[in-house]
This record gives sequence, structure tokens and C-alpha cells, in this order.
Amino acid sequence: MSIDTLAQLAVLALIDSTSIGTLVIPLWLLLRRGRALAAKVLFYLAVVAAFYYALGVLLISGGRALVEGYGEVVGSVLQTPGFRWAALAAAVALIVYGFSGPWSKDERDKAAALKAAQRGPEGGWGARIDRALRHPGALVGLGVVAGLLEVPTMLPYLAASGLLVGSGAAFPVQLGVLALYCLVMILPALLLLFARLALGTRADAWFERVAAKLGGMVSESAKWIAAIGGILMLRWASSGPDGVGVGDVFPALFGGG
Repeated sequence: MSIDTLAQLAVLALIDSTSIGTLVIPLWLLLRRGRALAAKVLFYLAVVAAFYYALGVLLISGGRALVEGYGEVVGSVLQTPGFRWAALAAAVALIVYGFSGPWSKDERDKAAALKAAQRGPEGGWGARIDRALRHPGALVGLGVVAGLLEVPTMLPYLAASGLLVGSGAAFPVQLGVLALYCLVMILPALLLLFARLALGTRADAWFERVAAKLGGMVSESAKWIAAIGGILMLRWASSGPDGVGVGDVFPALFGGG
């Protein structure tokens, strides 16, 4: 597996580490009090990592079966000009959608303040979090629900699965790299947990400010994930000898040859 592939996987894992399930909910959990809170947060993160790993195994296994059974057909389709142009159009649509809406700091702060005033910093998750901290089964359910809700916006994870399948590495190697990917996904939350343990109540004000800001940005997460996915798709559509270059775009737009 090349260094370039590993670097791309690391970037995608860090993007995935900022989702509601891997960062926001752990932060809300850390704002709670109670016995064995650290162990409960670790257990929750283990559930989330296991969910992503199991999903990744399914994606990689399906991708390998597709490549082994229909690799030549899929490869030829992917290299056709029509598919490249379709990918380019989809990439542009994702980027436009991703950069639409309240992206300025003032607009984000206003949206976050309005949401906090209406529903609290945790929105509808507060009751789920309270139940999860009382019952281990509910904690498992919290992690699974968070993962399932993120499936529609898992563009970075889908891209990572595609990179692993396309790397040509042996299946055990792909599974090992996938495990490291899932570990990187929960690494920021682990660092927050260690900071919480080290600082205790002295970090309450900082944690509350960060939780409120991240909670207000949850609704926008799909947009910036779409923008990143669009950029990655644009990079693929325009790469290689069969890619759609800038010189191809403008003649097509203006009717040139």
C-alpha cells in the first residue's frame, strides 16, 4: 500500500472523526457527572469504532467481490468519457451544495444561538444520553443509532473503503489498515477524555463552550462533508489519462471541439 494512499486514508479518518457520533456525542457525555464516566465514554467509543469497522468489512468484502467478479467491466465503465463527465457533474453539484447556506462566522453563530435557545445544546439527544449513562444496553444503542444516522453522509468512509479495495493489498492487510482508520476516527474524542480526566472541573467552561458550538454546527455537517466529497470526486474525474481536464470543460461549455 503506497504512502499516498495511507496519507489520503489518514485525512479521511480525521474528517470522519469530527462527526456527531465520533466527537459531538462523546463531548456531551463528558459534560455529565457520575461514577465510572470515563469507562462509559470509552465503552461508547468502542461501540462506535466496532460499528464502523463491521460496516467497513462489509464494504470492503463487497468491493473485493465486485472487482474479482466484474473487475474488467467495472474498470472499463469507470474509464469511459461519459462516466467521467457524470462524475464531474455530480462533483460540481456536491461542491455547490456544500458551500451554500450560512457559512460565515456571524451566520453560524446566530444559527447556533437560535438552536441552543430553542432546544438546548444537545437538541433531542439529551434524554438518550441520560438513559445511556444509566444502562449499558442503552449505551450500545446510542452508539449504533449515531452510526446509523451518519450512514447517508458517510462519503469520506465510502471513499476510504474504495481506496482500500483499490490498493491491491491483501485482504488481511486491508482489514488491519481499516482497524487503524477506525482508531484514528475516535482519537480526538480520546484526547478530549484524557484532557477531562487531567483537568477535571477546571475544564467545565471550555467544554461547555465547545459543546455548544459543535452542537450548533451539527446541522451543517452534511454540507461540508458533501463539499469534501465533491472535491475528492472532482480530483478523480480529472485525474489520469482518461480524466476530464479543464481544457475539456470549456470547449464543451461553449460548443468548441
